[in-house]
Amino acid sequence: LSAVAALSLVSAAYTAEILRGAFQTIPAGQTEAASALGIAPRHLWQRILVPQALRLGMPSLINELILLVKVSSLASVVGVGELTRVAQNITGQTYRPLEIYLAAAAVYLVINAIIAQLGRMAERRLHLGEGLRHGV
Repeated sequence: LSAVAALSLVSAAYTAEILRGAFQTIPAGQTEAASALGIAPRHLWQRILVPQALRLGMPSLINELILLVKVSSLASVVGVGELTRVAQNITGQTYRPLEIYLAAAAVYLVINAIIAQLGRMAERRLHLGEGLRHGV
């Protein structure tokens, strides 16, 4: 529980900083224009600000998710049964560390490759949707 809480708090802090930076890059003129057009604050956030911030912050958010997967191996220090800890246990039983740790590394590689590919697909979708809305 403490490992999950610690990783959640650290990841939440980095994610908040990523999103804060993304929101700060959106020009203030867009908010002013939406206000001048009479767009409700809820719709301003839902249709203008959040989609742009997600598009701008997507690469950093995907990197944070990949980092979180890699850092989760530190949870084995406090006894959480995750991949690195299981590999250590199997190594202790079989005395074949090379094969076991290579297999664990391959699993981490596959997990991170899948996350990176999903991130690229999400980025393409966000950019494609942006182009279609603006007639590009």
